[in-house]
Amino acid sequence: LQNDHEEFTREETSLAALKTTLRTLTRVVDIYCGLETFPELFQALLPILSKITLKGDGKDLATELVKKIEAGTKRCLESRLPLILKVIKPKQIQQFNPEITENFQPGRDKDNDRERVERKKLQKKIKREKKHAMRALQRDSVFIARERQRAAAQQANEAARKRKRIRSEMEREMADTNVHAFKSRKKRGQ
Repeated sequence: LQNDHEEFTREETSLAALKTTLRTLTRVVDIYCGLETFPELFQALLPILSKITLKGDGKDLATELVKKIEAGTKRCLESRLPLILKVIKPKQIQQFNPEITENFQPGRDKDNDRERVERKKLQKKIKREKKHAMRALQRDSVFIARERQRAAAQQANEAARKRKRIRSEMEREMADTNVHAFKSRKKRGQ
C-alpha cells in the first residue's frame, strides 16, 4: 500500500508549528497592543524570539513580531505617567456647639426664602388634610361595617323568628294530629 498523502518529516512539522505559533503571536500582539500592561505581557518573549533563526518567510515573521513588540513596548512606556501621591485634606472634626440666635421667636421659621417657606406651609397643610381625609375614611368604613353587621344581625333575627314560628306551627299541627289520632283510636276501641 502506498500513501497518497505526502509525509512530513519531523523537522518540517516542527517548522510548520513554529510558523503557526509566530502568526498566532502576531495576532495576539495586534490585539493587546493598546493595553497599559503590554510591556509586562510580551517583553519576556523578546529574548526567546531573538534566538530564533529561520530561513525564508519564517525569518520575516520572527523579525516582524520582535519589531511589533518593541514598538508597542516603547509606545506604552512613553505614554505612562508616574504615580503621584494624592494629597487629601484632613476632614474637620464636627462641632456640636449649638447655634444661638439673638432674636429667637418660637414657631417662626428663620428661613429668608419666601418661596421655600410657602412651600413648607403648603406641604404641612397637605399632610394635615391627608391625615384628616384618612381619619374620615376610616370612620366611614367603620360606620359602613357596623351598618352591614346590624343588617346581617337583623336578617338573622328575622330568620330565627320565622324558623321558630314555623316550628311552633308544626308542633301544634303534630299535637292536633296526635290528639285526633288518639280520639279516633279511642272511638274504635270502644
